[in-house]
Amino acid sequence: MVGERASGNSGENGAMVVEDDDGGARESLDCGPEGPPQDERHKGAEPIQVGSKRRVVIPQRDYESKRQNFRFALIRMVNFRLISLDALRGEAREKWNLSQGVLMHPLEKGYVIFQFQCEGNKTTVWRRPPHRVGDQVIRFQYWKPEFNIQEKQSFTKLVWIRFPDLPLEYWHENVLLSIAKAVGCPVALDRQTRQGLLGYFARVLVEIDISGLAMRVEKVQVERFEPSTSQVYGFCQKVVYEDNVERCGHCKRVGHLISKCRLKKLDDEKQCAAEKLAEVPRAVYAVEDGVDSTRANSVDRLSPILEGN
Repeated sequence: MVGERASGNSGENGAMVVEDDDGGARESLDCGPEGPPQDERHKGAEPIQVGSKRRVVIPQRDYESKRQNFRFALIRMVNFRLISLDALRGEAREKWNLSQGVLMHPLEKGYVIFQFQCEGNKTTVWRRPPHRVGDQVIRFQYWKPEFNIQEKQSFTKLVWIRFPDLPLEYWHENVLLSIAKAVGCPVALDRQTRQGLLGYFARVLVEIDISGLAMRVEKVQVERFEPSTSQVYGFCQKVVYEDNVERCGHCKRVGHLISKCRLKKLDDEKQCAAEKLAEVPRAVYAVEDGVDSTRANSVDRLSPILEGN
């Protein structure tokens, strides 16, 4: 598996820079009672047999050195039926305006790691709106250590949120970022909010989860202490999202509407079943023929007739 650099500057002799990408399955192993001595952590150790497993300690310094190469990396799933890796490299070279280029490592299941050479390039690309390359929209997420394509991943995006009707005394950067933590990972305030130019709403850029299981926060309970007292004061703050992501009004999750909500369908089926069980047939009693009228009220001589029979 190889990673190819997409940059405005070619390597020597006009060749593209190519770098091998480490791959392979990983398995979580028991650490054992004690770790290896400090010197062995840096040079590794000989494999040993632990039960039915063969245990090996890798060189710690070499691992950390390789991990540092991905500290400015982003990751995204790409549909290669709609776009080629060459088209991605061309898009990065011509339109991303990168100062030091980017390495692209294709993985299985359509995942691609975009390994930037500096934090500035990574941040610039991350904060841009979703990239459209051909017929596909590319949205990035942060790469994290131990990323495994076999595990279900959660996808994030940057979204501007508003806090409408928030009193101006709460328009401090640290206060606003603290409130935004209830929604997602706060990134920054917009210029007008930071300078207090408009008092209609405070605006914060946050990173939020947009996977199928994500639930959006619509209200935040904000609390503080009354000045010079231990009395707690709180209020409910509304949250408004500035994006067009479909959100279900039933389960509050993103990615679908209420008309396609599987949870609502299950809830409706359960409610329908409960209503049917509640409809117990009522018994109507009729007096048997030939029974003395003076004994007509005797329950022992009444024959039940079920409705619907």
